[in-house]
Amino acid sequence: MASLWVSVTDTLGYPQPGIVYTTNMGLPIGTTAKFRDIGTTYLGEGDFIWLPGAASTVIGNWVTYSTSDGTANTGATTRWAGTANLPYPLAVATCSSVASTWAWYQRAGAAICSISGTIAAGNGAAWQATAVVQAAAVATKNVEGAIALSADAVPGAAQAIYLLSYPCSQTAV
Repeated sequence: MASLWVSVTDTLGYPQPGIVYTTNMGLPIGTTAKFRDIGTTYLGEGDFIWLPGAASTVIGNWVTYSTSDGTANTGATTRWAGTANLPYPLAVATCSSVASTWAWYQRAGAAICSISGTIAAGNGAAWQATAVVQAAAVATKNVEGAIALSADAVPGAAQAIYLLSYPCSQTAV
């Protein structure tokens, strides 16, 4: 199964999700765009954000990110380490990347996500290990805005399809 994303954003010429790029392609950090999957994963439409790569990232990894501080086109992407009580914005990697690259990260729509353990449709998501989620809740490390659409191993080993709605990590309750 493979995703094949095409732009449904008014702006033409955006780089395609699922591919890592060695330059920022002239896009400011934090640029957002909508794409539709016309591949064999049938993921539908999703919302993506353009970010710098993070070391050791693979497709489906959960990342935290920051965008411009208002003084420069800078920001950061980090594989989610599960830090408790901080409401980080989260996104999911659409390809493997390293720190010197750029790529689209998914924030909304059906996404291929890195998981551990048994997942069933309707399960929530909580931090399990760096960049990976599980179904079992973890106090102050749950993901708000993500619910499983598939069981584990779909479309591949250690993956599941989650419906994302601009996810963030849970704060203290």
